[in-house]
Amino acid sequence: MRRVRLAMALTVLLGLATASPARAVGPTFAVPGAESAFLSGITFSQPVSGLEIGSTAEILIERGSSKAPYVVQVPLEATAGRATLTYVLDLALTGEHPNTRYRASWRLTSPTGIVTLGPEVAVVYADDRFDWRTLTGDIVRLHWMEGDATTGRRLLAIAEAAVAEASELFGVAQVEPIDFFVYADPEAFAEALGPGSRENVGGIASPDTRTLLARVAPEAVDDSFAGSVIRHELTHLVFHSFVENPYHFPPKWLDEGVATYLADGLTAARRGAVEAAVRDGELMPLDALVRQFPTTRERFSLAYSESASAIDFLVRSHGRDAMVALAGEYAGGASDDEAFRAAIGLSLDAFAATWLADLGAPAPEAFGPRPAPAGPLPSDWQGPPATPDPIAEASPSPGATPAPSPTSGRGDGDDPSGAAGTPVVITALAVALLAGGMMWRRRRGRDRGAVP
Repeated sequence: MRRVRLAMALTVLLGLATASPARAVGPTFAVPGAESAFLSGITFSQPVSGLEIGSTAEILIERGSSKAPYVVQVPLEATAGRATLTYVLDLALTGEHPNTRYRASWRLTSPTGIVTLGPEVAVVYADDRFDWRTLTGDIVRLHWMEGDATTGRRLLAIAEAAVAEASELFGVAQVEPIDFFVYADPEAFAEALGPGSRENVGGIASPDTRTLLARVAPEAVDDSFAGSVIRHELTHLVFHSFVENPYHFPPKWLDEGVATYLADGLTAARRGAVEAAVRDGELMPLDALVRQFPTTRERFSLAYSESASAIDFLVRSHGRDAMVALAGEYAGGASDDEAFRAAIGLSLDAFAATWLADLGAPAPEAFGPRPAPAGPLPSDWQGPPATPDPIAEASPSPGATPAPSPTSGRGDGDDPSGAAGTPVVITALAVALLAGGMMWRRRRGRDRGAVP
């Protein structure tokens, strides 16, 4: 019986082996590569073998802390089942800040739909043009271009103090390090910021990469401006880590106002700029500073002054704890009105109105899109009268023909004999003829298929 059972088992295994087709071996990935060239881009490569003819290749790229990959299909040319996949991420025109980490992996799909994911490769897009000197503190890693060790220690001390103060205020324990790159050369700093940067920027913070870039010459390390830029940008990083959420971020004036206020307070120069704007009727409302600040130097500076003024008023009226509570509401993803009502009992519009009243400023005039002037209407128009543009009516263009009144029943260039309705009649006749022809063809088809 034992020999019989063994024979039966062998027969079953042999049958399964002959009945089941051998599974094809999938593609094999070698070690991937990634090379960064500053002010140019990143070249990703992946040697692979065992490819099937007709397979497709994609690269999945993630930037910084993002978990949503950027997917690009890459042409696949295989020879004897082998290929080296290559993709160049061009950063020359779009720009990218130094110290940005990228991760990438390759995905292959066979003609039958089998998906194979390759290994991940990571690379840091770094400014490798200079021999950076580095000092490491409790949280901040300082990298500077020029100056001696005394310069580095001074810069690091300012940075560490700014992080500690902002962290204590918002109750955010900073765990991950912050990389702080100090440029001495204005041209090199502008190139590091990218082609879309503004020439009057002294520093910039990248919360997603926890990187700060600043322009400070070695001889200016003890100037008030240098300390202000460092404190301002590092406050941004702490503030962003406090309010980070996937739903709603505070308006720009609040973000910049907190950083400016905590770095310097409302200085006499900024207070004077706001007072002059009120006096000259040039003050911008807070809802004009929600996403982007103006591009001209004067209005750009005024936007920062107004933002600091609004935060100064918030603290004077409701206390510093209210500022922290307001930021905490945003951390939970609250809308603007929800955050302001929960923190100070006022909507955002009500807060803006009380700030204007404190300045003795009237509500600024709103600027925005204006309605288009009324155009010509068909002679048989039966709809409501168009609303004319009062500005266009008050100042017509030289030589322009005034738009006709909607109640006149006739538009510019209309035929007084009523010939404007001719196209409508022709269209109706064409539709009727087309419908009649279709019905005739359908009936003829039924007649052909009918049994006599």
